[in-house]
Amino acid sequence: MSFQLRSQSPFHQDKNKPTLYDKASDKVYKKVYGLEERVDKALGYPETKAQAIADNYTARNKGDDMKSDKVRHAAASMYTRQAISKKLGGGILGNIAGGVGANALGLAHEVASFNSDNGILNGLQEMGKDIVNNVIGSVSNKKNVVSNVEKYGTSGIGTETAKDMLARKKKSPLLKQKLSPKAAKAKAVRDLAFAKTDDRRAKKAHAQRMHRKNPGKKGMDYDHEDGRFESVNQNRGNDGNGTKSESGKKYKTK
Repeated sequence: MSFQLRSQSPFHQDKNKPTLYDKASDKVYKKVYGLEERVDKALGYPETKAQAIADNYTARNKGDDMKSDKVRHAAASMYTRQAISKKLGGGILGNIAGGVGANALGLAHEVASFNSDNGILNGLQEMGKDIVNNVIGSVSNKKNVVSNVEKYGTSGIGTETAKDMLARKKKSPLLKQKLSPKAAKAKAVRDLAFAKTDDRRAKKAHAQRMHRKNPGKKGMDYDHEDGRFESVNQNRGNDGNGTKSESGKKYKTK
């Protein structure tokens, strides 16, 4: 199970003109997202805890985000099952009910956030893989969730999505950028000046207020464009679209 992340990968796939399905699913997802936020908060933020495990897994795998998707889903399902079980008093019955609840919530999320960006068949493939990882997480604990999903789980990423992610990584100028000491210093000056603009200050202050209101989102960024908390990679890469497309845009900061 995983909350918030509409795409199944850290990158946002390029899309042509939105189809009727895209428009309908976007409306459904926005409604479901609000419910997921409330459920996530009520259960002690399992998504945030799962993201922390996934980030550690990524770090151990040389920054390979593709390998952490399965861990994020499994860990979120595990934490959700534990939270539900605790609220029901624990024990065998509590754990059974927690596992059923975690998988039900995970299935609802997968259906509502179905990813068709790389084709319906690819989306169905990803959904099936995520569901398998959710099930594995629902019967695991913190000590064995990673080893279980590595042994029995799936990649969590569809074939076409994986190709797209690899292509983007190879083409990314940020991965190849090498600056001289003089250029690096000049860039640092420009970045600092930009960070001190009124707009940037307002966004920073607003993000800090949102974090104080949502302590369970520690380690995540507040995305002013989408109006929600996201992982650092997702937010600072503008969902894979790059930050140039956001230039000059004004977002709500009050």
